[in-house]
Amino acid sequence: MKRERATPRPRKRARDKGRAGVDRPPLRFYRTAPRYCPRHAIWVGPGGQFANPFAPGADAAPPGSPMMRLVDAAARRVRGPKREVFGVLGTFEPPPVTEQERAMARAWLYREWRAGRLEDLKRDVTFWLEKVGALPTPPTDAEIRRELAGRDLVDATPDGWPSHADELLTIANYPACEGGNHEA
Repeated sequence: MKRERATPRPRKRARDKGRAGVDRPPLRFYRTAPRYCPRHAIWVGPGGQFANPFAPGADAAPPGSPMMRLVDAAARRVRGPKREVFGVLGTFEPPPVTEQERAMARAWLYREWRAGRLEDLKRDVTFWLEKVGALPTPPTDAEIRRELAGRDLVDATPDGWPSHADELLTIANYPACEGGNHEA
């Protein structure tokens, strides 16, 4: 004999399953390319409307290019002083920059770019910034809120690493601060 439930379970509609705002806050996902992006999410990685101009995309910056040198200089600035290591030619040199430190530097450069503070950075960073050339205009807070509010974001930065998508989520899903841009 089949038992009847006292209260029926509420059913979710199939199209609402897993969407941000319905049963959870918006999240950042890691995918390697936009073709692997879920239908309900927005790609903010390389080539997207809200891409980080300091992150490598389809036209990845080769090692030694001004963009990579800019990111490496910013990574050394962000990570702080580290002990120099004994180099190949018997000289002391700074330790190499790791990919996680580069991701941290790209997120930091993105924040500084949106706030309009790139010219105020230290000389070792601004030297390479001049060599990179013109950067696109950063998106405004209003554009970010209009396009990304309540949506999941997907980019090519691995989970647990800092990303510009974290700042986009913060701006898009928190109310505007009084008197100007929202700073995370």
